[in-house]
Amino acid sequence: MSAKKKENKEKTAMLKILGGMKPVPSKVVVKYDGFGDEGDISEILVFFGKEQKELINAVGRDAVMEYVYTLLPDGWEDNEGGFGLIEINVKTGKVAARHNTRYIESTMMTIRD
Repeated sequence: MSAKKKENKEKTAMLKILGGMKPVPSKVVVKYDGFGDEGDISEILVFFGKEQKELINAVGRDAVMEYVYTLLPDGWEDNEGGFGLIEINVKTGKVAARHNTRYIESTMMTIRD
């Protein structure tokens, strides 16, 4: 299965699960961070209108995590790693992602006399 097909499959499954919650959340915000060959989703927040709550339902949490892992760029958890935020509008299915990559910069200077 291609990466895009897997992403679409996971997104459809997640939206079905979240859409079946009572009440239906308006938005899900996922924060992730990784470096040194390790990374994890650090926080999943669910919004019902403007009210924010943590996602307690394990099935919903697992569905969100499965989908989000299909979105993360290769190497986000390697070396200096990366971090970011993914917002999922449950009603429209639209997704917005902000990813930051960490890196080490090196500058060489040569002086000749």
